[in-house]
Amino acid sequence: MTCYIERSKNKDDRLTRRVERSLRLGVFAKLLAASFFAAILAHPASAQTVALPKDEAPHTDLVEWYYFVGHLHGVDPAGRQHTYGYQMTMFQVVQDPQQPALYVTNVAITDDTRGVYDKDSQTTFAPVPAEVNSFNLSSNAWNIQGGSGKYSVNAALSDQNYAFTLKMQSAIPAALHGVQGQIPYGPWGTSAYYSYTSLATQGTIIDHGVPIAVTGISWQDHQWGNYDLTQQIGWTWFGIQLASDSFPGGPVKSSPVQYMLYFIQDFTGAIVQVVATQVKNGVTTAIPANQVSQKALTTYTSPATGFVYGTSWLVTVPGGSFIVRSRVQAQEFVGAPGYQSYYEADSVVFGALNGEPVSGVAFAEVNPFSQQGQLLP
Repeated sequence: MTCYIERSKNKDDRLTRRVERSLRLGVFAKLLAASFFAAILAHPASAQTVALPKDEAPHTDLVEWYYFVGHLHGVDPAGRQHTYGYQMTMFQVVQDPQQPALYVTNVAITDDTRGVYDKDSQTTFAPVPAEVNSFNLSSNAWNIQGGSGKYSVNAALSDQNYAFTLKMQSAIPAALHGVQGQIPYGPWGTSAYYSYTSLATQGTIIDHGVPIAVTGISWQDHQWGNYDLTQQIGWTWFGIQLASDSFPGGPVKSSPVQYMLYFIQDFTGAIVQVVATQVKNGVTTAIPANQVSQKALTTYTSPATGFVYGTSWLVTVPGGSFIVRSRVQAQEFVGAPGYQSYYEADSVVFGALNGEPVSGVAFAEVNPFSQQGQLLP
């Protein structure tokens, strides 16, 4: 993974020099923890609920992220079919609203056809933009932008193996999780959180120099808050999109039912918070925590970090149960020194719901609870 650092234009910006030096030493999290309480005092209180489209715009809370993942299918000029999973996440860290924010952008492609996972990351500094009802955020040539369920993302990996330019749009409203978009967040306190869970997607992937027109389905998450980063946390998260137009493992373009399942752990690994949402034909319903569960059935031990990740899971929801299975085993995003590593699994889904067989696609994210003193992914 390549990590780029763009210096602030202000040569006297001591924050930039401190963070750059800390990144090289792999101790950014110690700097963040040491100044956590001062940072909280510098921030206004977080909003208690989500109001759209206003809250599509970036905030000045301590931590915020925009997360896009999706499942794509296309045919190359030689007539060969390809399927891909993609991830593009931009993290914004605002220690002091009067100083430039730190942006960490992670990009990954799971090439299901080749059976490979490729990733890249950039780190930049910039003022939090003054946006209204939308966002437009860049990291060098990478960009995410949009609002009100209509978005675009583009990035090119530095190894030149993959690049993508994608546009997406939702036909259903955003899902506000928890109570009007506020969820309990275990040791970190509370978080604002909403998703667009079924984004029809089209665009182009450049696969080893070959442009391939793709279509598919994406999922967008947006979270922010003044989290207590001195506390250790982990989670297993699922974004499940059941399909109406697919066979198991086949391409998916629409989804009548989606599930967001968030199993949050403390420093011991115990699940201390569960947040669950069903979206059916655009209607969002909170699911009680005691009505959902997940259990890893198979695992993968990372040769890079030693973390053991689930690679397939039994997931239960009211009226049904599913197997969520990673398409490619090795999908760990290994963080730069001082940053968390995590597993971002482009997955297929099959099972039964209300007595009927179902299939679809999912992303499963495993953030190991044992990464003490590390910044967000």
